[in-house]
Amino acid sequence: MKNKLCFLIPYFNHPENINKLLNSLLTYQLPIIIVDDGSNPPITNVLTVNSPLIIIIRHNINQGKGSAVMAGMKKAVEMNFHSCFQIDADAQHDLLKIKEFLEIYKHSTDTLICAKPVYSADIPKSRLYGRKITAFWVYINTLGAVKEDSMIGMRIYPLTKISSILKSVKGKRMDFDTDILLSYYKNNVEIKWIDVNISYSDNNVSHFRMIKDNILISLMHTRHFLSLPLLLFKKITGRL
Repeated sequence: MKNKLCFLIPYFNHPENINKLLNSLLTYQLPIIIVDDGSNPPITNVLTVNSPLIIIIRHNINQGKGSAVMAGMKKAVEMNFHSCFQIDADAQHDLLKIKEFLEIYKHSTDTLICAKPVYSADIPKSRLYGRKITAFWVYINTLGAVKEDSMIGMRIYPLTKISSILKSVKGKRMDFDTDILLSYYKNNVEIKWIDVNISYSDNNVSHFRMIKDNILISLMHTRHFLSLPLLLFKKITGRL
């Protein structure tokens, strides 16, 4: 029988937050897969938390958040997990919501469970407007089925269809979160949302590259927009 769930943390140069995050997650007594995506220093140099539940994968060169998450997913499949609970290492997400995620997961193990962000006043305006634009294009590219912010890295991913889902995911960096959500939708996976408070404090470190990542996100939206006729055909014929 498959193990049910593990945590998955994509990690890149967040030494100030990782030990606090791990101490919080270890209270749930679930395995934790960390993918160190080329950090300098490596995560093993900054960890003060020690537990047999922690599994570390290391990329010697930074490959992007999406690549890190996909590597963690493949490791979870290899270890026979049914699902993985991704939580970013930047300390922006309200960890008190984990219990709510896990409660929904008990009854919806094959559902993609996503954080629906509730932003505080400290969110940078450029980030807020960018997310609104992305939400608009997700609404278009799902024919109105999804209208929520698709860029929050706090999700429980079911792995039962992950091979076919990852085949269509091209995003390897900050375009990944939206790209994989759209792939789950197109593979007919139900999506549920949980309100989660998002913090943008002075201690948060973002690796978002304003120009390069926005270009990647725009190209990703364009690719999905060009595939809309096929999506519409599948919806009309009942294949979605």
